Amino acid sequence: MRTDLDHLPAQKQRELERVVAIIFDEFGDALALASNG
Repeated sequence: MRTDLDHLPAQKQRELERVVAIIFDEFGDALALASNG
């Protein structure tokens, strides 16, 4: 199974990078809320 994204078009690579950034951001927010409440 491939784990690299080099075989994908550049636009798809950028889309996936954005999705990962959003997921990490939301995960960080969820952790902050969980630790505060």
